[in-house]
Amino acid sequence: MKPFYTIDAGEFLVGSQIEKELPSVSLWFPAKDEGDDLLLLDRSAGTICTVQIKVSRDYLATHMDAFFHPHLECCGWFTPRRSKIQNSIADFWLIGLHSYGHHRLSILIVTPRELLRRYDLIHGQVERLQSYFWITKRGRVFEARGLSKDDQKKVVEDRFADDARDFTPFLSNWADIRQKLRAEPNGPANGSQPIRSD
Repeated sequence: MKPFYTIDAGEFLVGSQIEKELPSVSLWFPAKDEGDDLLLLDRSAGTICTVQIKVSRDYLATHMDAFFHPHLECCGWFTPRRSKIQNSIADFWLIGLHSYGHHRLSILIVTPRELLRRYDLIHGQVERLQSYFWITKRGRVFEARGLSKDDQKKVVEDRFADDARDFTPFLSNWADIRQKLRAEPNGPANGSQPIRSD
């Protein structure tokens, strides 16, 4: 079992951001890691959702050519297993990208199904993924692993187009989590189970 009173640094950072974006939500950390890092509870609606959290440090200054520095805000590196995404019980994966130069945490909010669909399109059905997420100064996000030098240049010059690699719609998009937690007239959103009070 994970140490009960020890919280992973990345989970703490993302949790703090969740509290700012969703002030009506209470956060709970599971005592046992079974594929969800946080439980989000909306007490007023009586609904819950679970999230898996992955956070990367910024590799822009240490691993990227100087050409990219003026154009990119940060570059994250992730190595998830395909099977973990495929079998994930979490409602959402929150992918944190921490910008060293801007001292800012950016979060991609995506369902595991959509994340897996895109990874399969980009990299094929490999088990151990190598994934690079780049955030440009214009606020666009691309999965850049395996891109040619020419396409990398197009990314930073805002000329690159690839629907599977473009993760911009998921950047700081808290709407889906809010929808998941919102109580609907005929029951909780998206199949969430209400918290019983009896």
